Amino acid sequence: MLRRKLYRNLWHYKGQFFTIFLMVFIGMLAFSGIHGYMDGMDESAKEYYKEYNLQDLWITNTNVSDSDLNDLKSLDHVRDVNRALVLNAKLKRYKDVTLETNILEENTISKMHVVKGEK
Repeated sequence: MLRRKLYRNLWHYKGQFFTIFLMVFIGMLAFSGIHGYMDGMDESAKEYYKEYNLQDLWITNTNVSDSDLNDLKSLDHVRDVNRALVLNAKLKRYKDVTLETNILEENTISKMHVVKGEK
């Protein structure tokens, strides 16, 4: 008896039922799509961080001596330390263009990613 009333009500309110069903379906579709996209982005980021050994901390100083470098390496939570000279230069004929030059002692942390050309 109750089942018959349920089917009668569904048939009577089929437009509302279909609209609500469609809204729930689109909501689930959007949620699963965004969730899948973010999982893929998370995996890509983890792979990139692992491959290029992205730094956790960047310390800026004007003159880092060998003893300063060894002091940083001796800290318990530090696995690796690199020293780099970063030079920024403005180009004469180009407005708002800055050329950044990185001179590295070692290329083990935050490795350079070559997009075009040779290493």
